[in-house]
Amino acid sequence: MADDYTFQLSAFIAKLGWKQIPPEVAVKCKTHLLDTLGVALAGSDTPHARQATDVIREFCCMPESTVINRSWKTTAAEAAFVNAIMAHGIDFDDGHKFIHPGCVVVPVCMGLAEKYHVDGRSLMLALLAGYETSIRVSLAAGLSHRERGYHPTGTCNTFGAAASAAKLMGFDAGQINSCLGIACTQAAGITQYRFDGSPIKHLHAALAARNGVLAALLSAKGFRGANEALEGQFGFLNVTAEGGEPDWLAGNWDTRFFILEADIKPYPSCRQTHAPVDLILTAAMENDIYPQDVNQITLHTYAYAYQTWLISTKPPTSGLQAMLNTPYCLSSALVN
Repeated sequence: MADDYTFQLSAFIAKLGWKQIPPEVAVKCKTHLLDTLGVALAGSDTPHARQATDVIREFCCMPESTVINRSWKTTAAEAAFVNAIMAHGIDFDDGHKFIHPGCVVVPVCMGLAEKYHVDGRSLMLALLAGYETSIRVSLAAGLSHRERGYHPTGTCNTFGAAASAAKLMGFDAGQINSCLGIACTQAAGITQYRFDGSPIKHLHAALAARNGVLAALLSAKGFRGANEALEGQFGFLNVTAEGGEPDWLAGNWDTRFFILEADIKPYPSCRQTHAPVDLILTAAMENDIYPQDVNQITLHTYAYAYQTWLISTKPPTSGLQAMLNTPYCLSSALVN
């Protein structure tokens, strides 16, 4: 069908080749790979990363893929799970408007590349396929998806994880289409964590990574996913985003690489805090201001950033609450 956006996306992933990639895109892929690995290493010692790693180690079996900052290996799916929770664990991972793609895509690529002993170019193609898919799906889902309480890093990244896995495993367009269909029914993650700082936010990345790998492994065995998984009547966009904007899934394959628009964070906190932190650090340095000089800070911000959980002046009770909270981040920047 002309409007089969899921298959159009699958065909793009299947035909993506090294010769199509401009030099600046290749450099960006490598930069985001290294950034994500560094952030994952830093996040590997968080309480939620240790807890998740302990659970996985209890039933790990096949030592095929490395767990970051640990002395043991596990299956590619389980390694992707724990490495993703590490990569998203301190909120320092890369982003693009609605989503954090690297924390999911990179662990999937690294785990499966080790399992299948692929070369560097195959790894980079899989990484690029994952970034482009995650970002396109998040843009297609749009603001409506977030306003309904979904967390795109868990939901939309499940498609990116599946795309990376499928590309790395050498699937054709039909197999990728089926793989995305399996990923669709696993795409989950709600944002209730905003109110109490629960680490389920970090778990969303882990589930997306594992489920994307699982989708590909099932597809490789002939398990068939639903067609039109993204745009169908009861597909992802209609169920979770009031139809969304599926045109984001199609076209501009060779002229617009969304990874070039992805950002690398300067601070380990939610992105709506970054401009205020920049402003207060600049003001403090240019005007020789010290914490004891400050009685009150007045900040003007945009509508989305003016939410209870983002502007509360109550002391945060968890690391995630602190990372989301603009007053805390402003104060921390000024003091430290």
